[in-house]
Amino acid sequence: MTLNIKAYVGGSFHKAADFENGKTEILTIAGAAVEDFEEGDGTKKKVCLSFHETPKKLVINNERADQLIGIFADSDAENWEGHVVELYQGQTKFAGKPVGCVAIRKPQAPADTPNDDVPWTAAG
Repeated sequence: MTLNIKAYVGGSFHKAADFENGKTEILTIAGAAVEDFEEGDGTKKKVCLSFHETPKKLVINNERADQLIGIFADSDAENWEGHVVELYQGQTKFAGKPVGCVAIRKPQAPADTPNDDVPWTAAG
């Protein structure tokens, strides 16, 4: 086992900068939980995913929720545990301008892997 120090510094949540230069991460969902976030107008509750492979979590916004529902065909985040996803740097708009964001997709099967053995088809 290796101890990648970068996984433990730089914040508790995945951000777009984690996926620069085409970097991606294939992660297994450990669970979903509601967490409180302090924002200018008070406390907001947001769903966050945790993963087995990293201590960093991922805040689920509307766009990511749509991506996950599209992948799993299920809007109940409790049913996502054990499924595998790939995080990468996508694009969104902020104040009308394109900016990087963390996006989610179904992992791409290696060319030599038959489709019936793809890891995202079975829950943990």
